[in-house]
Amino acid sequence: MKKRKGLTLVEILISLVLLAVALLSLIQIPALYNKLMSMSIEKENATLYATQILDTVETLDFNDIADSSDVSLVTLPDGYVASLNVTPDTASPDQKSVEVTISVPKGMGKQDVSLTRVVSPFAQSTAEDN
Repeated sequence: MKKRKGLTLVEILISLVLLAVALLSLIQIPALYNKLMSMSIEKENATLYATQILDTVETLDFNDIADSSDVSLVTLPDGYVASLNVTPDTASPDQKSVEVTISVPKGMGKQDVSLTRVVSPFAQSTAEDN
C-alpha cells in the first residue's frame, strides 16, 4: 500500500466546518458585550433614579408620605416607570418603610430595581437643622 501525502477533500471540509463554527462563536462576543453593557447602564440609571426619588420623599412632611406621594418630583426619561409603596411600621408608628421600584419595560434587561428606605419624622427635623 502506498503512503499518502496531504489531506483528503473530506478532511479539509470537516476542518473548514469546525473553523467556521469557531469563528461564528467569536463574532458574537462583541454583540453580547454590548448587550451586557447596555443592561448594566440601564440598571445603574434605574438605581440612580430610585435613590433620587427616595431622597425627595425624605424631604416631604412625614404625614404626607403615602402610596399616593407624587413620584413625578423626579423627572424620569422615557422608558423608565416609577412606583412607590409606603407601609407603616407596625412595631414603631414613628417609622414608615418606603419602597421605590423603577421599571424599564422597553429596556434590554427588562429587570426592575427596588430600593427601600425607612423614614421617620425625626429625619426631617434633623435635615431642617442643618
